[in-house]
Amino acid sequence: MNSPSTENHIKALQQQDYALQVTDNVTTLLAYWDKNLVCKYANSAYVAWFGKTKEEMIGKITLKQLLGPDFEKSAPFVDGVLNGEIQRFEYPIKSKSGIIIEGLANYFPDLDNLEVKGFVVQVTDVTELKEAQRKEKQLAILAEKGKEMEAISSVFSHDLREPLLTIRNYIKQIHEEYGHHLDETSTRYVNAIFNAVDRMDLLTQGLLNYSILCQATQKNMLDCSQLVNEVLEQLETAIFETKTKVIVEDLPIIDGYEQNLKTLFSHLISNAIKYRKSNTPLEIKISAIPFESGWKFEVKDNGIGIDSENKEKIFKMFQRLHNRSEYDGIGVGLGYCKKIVELHDGVIWVESVLGESSNFCFTIPTT
Repeated sequence: MNSPSTENHIKALQQQDYALQVTDNVTTLLAYWDKNLVCKYANSAYVAWFGKTKEEMIGKITLKQLLGPDFEKSAPFVDGVLNGEIQRFEYPIKSKSGIIIEGLANYFPDLDNLEVKGFVVQVTDVTELKEAQRKEKQLAILAEKGKEMEAISSVFSHDLREPLLTIRNYIKQIHEEYGHHLDETSTRYVNAIFNAVDRMDLLTQGLLNYSILCQATQKNMLDCSQLVNEVLEQLETAIFETKTKVIVEDLPIIDGYEQNLKTLFSHLISNAIKYRKSNTPLEIKISAIPFESGWKFEVKDNGIGIDSENKEKIFKMFQRLHNRSEYDGIGVGLGYCKKIVELHDGVIWVESVLGESSNFCFTIPTT
């Protein structure tokens, strides 16, 4: 029968053996170096990283020999830990096989009555974390630049409208006071100025509205069926006058920007009404189906359709496919739609057959 002291010794050895098993199976690089910088312990991850075996390292190799020329980079931290101070630093380290990682190193002094007997080295691979931090910083910079551009667009659009309105008012005054003295050519010039000012005002207002879209703040849970019905009420006159039939299937409840989504559906429905066929009653069908990690919405019509080569172009700001004499507008509606969908982390596209139909599809993720 073992004595209590023997049993305690056995338990201590068992605990030590268990601790060594644990440290030997972690991915973190762990090693122990004595005050003469001779290796006394290295786990499997550590020896594998440097292309060694435990037999080659433990008790046989110094830190200077292991690191070679790279030891100079670690020397200040080695001096610090041998003076009894914990060292923590980041640096790129290269494996024997040529892999380079961003390493977070910790040197812990092993103290015995304030005397440093050696130190523990722990190196953790933080490459993915550093990359994530870099991307987060880049995204923050891009977001800040985006806000600056939105502010510039807003100021530009707002300030440009004032002189335009001044020009319009003066031209209107000239026309009212001196219009009866103008010949046909002068009258044509005045009308041309009116039209140009009006168009410029529409363009600047379009740019201003676009910048406002970018300033969405608070999302809310929205019943899309109710939201679309509210949009249809606003478009009631246009729908009635064009005898358009609108079919709305059951739509989901989503987390979104209410006013922006109303603008999105309003533009897509108005777009279908504008580009309807003259000899066929217009029918618009609005539906949604589960799609990947969210919903896919569809606004389908039986209008004039879109040529395949223009399916990307139509979502760019101020892009027009038709002459102003055929269809009015300044080409911003679908640009608005694209921006709104992107604000919801979704994508928008169109499936169309020229002369037959258009199906505008967009996704809204729920996660």
